[in-house]
Amino acid sequence: APQLTKLPTSLDIKYQFTGTYTGSVNPSTGARLAAPLNLPLSIDRQVKAVPTQSTSSELVVNDASTVVIGPDKTPQILQYVLDRSTAENVKSPHAYALLPGNVVNRTGSYSLGPPPGADTAKAYPMWVDEIGKTVPITYANATRTVHGVAVKEWQLKLPATPMAASFVSAMHLPTTMSFADFEAQLKAQGTDLALGLKVLSGSLTAAEKTSLAALTAKPIPLQYFYAINIKLLVEPSSGTIVDTLTAVRSYSVRPYLASFAAGLAPMLAAHPTNLAVAPLAAGSKKLTAAPAQPLYALTFHQAPASVTETAGQAGHNANLLKIVETWIPIGLGVIGLILAGLAFTGRWRREPPAAKPTQPGPQKIGV
Repeated sequence: APQLTKLPTSLDIKYQFTGTYTGSVNPSTGARLAAPLNLPLSIDRQVKAVPTQSTSSELVVNDASTVVIGPDKTPQILQYVLDRSTAENVKSPHAYALLPGNVVNRTGSYSLGPPPGADTAKAYPMWVDEIGKTVPITYANATRTVHGVAVKEWQLKLPATPMAASFVSAMHLPTTMSFADFEAQLKAQGTDLALGLKVLSGSLTAAEKTSLAALTAKPIPLQYFYAINIKLLVEPSSGTIVDTLTAVRSYSVRPYLASFAAGLAPMLAAHPTNLAVAPLAAGSKKLTAAPAQPLYALTFHQAPASVTETAGQAGHNANLLKIVETWIPIGLGVIGLILAGLAFTGRWRREPPAAKPTQPGPQKIGV
């Protein structure tokens, strides 16, 4: 049974999702939109084993998705290396996120949902590539039946969390913005930073003006955040995801202004009577503490036809596991008992009758 219940090299599951893309910025310019842009979203996902790279103890799994947003189509590939007995991630050069060169060490976590036979009283560490960390997946205390298959509901929640630099790079997102673009975006929101710095400059010494020029010549770093909220229906014995009830993946960004604020603070402190000091100090504090601005969100669920297909696969796998882990051992036990009984019966039938003991004759008494 342990050999037969390993993750198979024939693993091949297809999922289809449908939903909505909600964009908050112009993808070409990065400028904020006056109103969110909603577009239809579809995702085709295939989770498939790679037999040529797998071994008797490790399974390489390719997780390929095609994300279609309006007229645009974007591929996304993740690859895991799993322990074939436990479904846990193991360290391997074949494990990567988005790009083969972006190798990820997901050791000790899970990527395909809770493991087979998961204990609903426990939380399991699910690896989230966007943040490069694990997030607990927990039982939602709900069971139901989908197309005749008994399933349990699990949930995964992550508030806005800084994204891993390697994933940001693999997504080809800009990591900085020019100071001029930063000023332009602030002005579009009603804050004229350029004017405030110009007024402040009138009170600065030559050395301070040089420092301010150097400060405004530096690009502004961008910090990205990722949030997720997912509810899944999982067939417990095999760990197969039967249905994704709902999934929301949100991306946001914030300019990292700590260095700019630290460089500006001594100049503001040195010239308290300058008219620009108070507005600049208040604005700097407000911008540094401002929450990240939404970029876009993907809201989707599994298509009904896809649920029917995955439920059929999960039910078939569950039946096989029941046969392998329950009925075959019981059958072998019964056969063993029968064989033992037959052996005992045959031995009893072949046993010769015991010889009767001879009675001793009369003995003479010697003198």
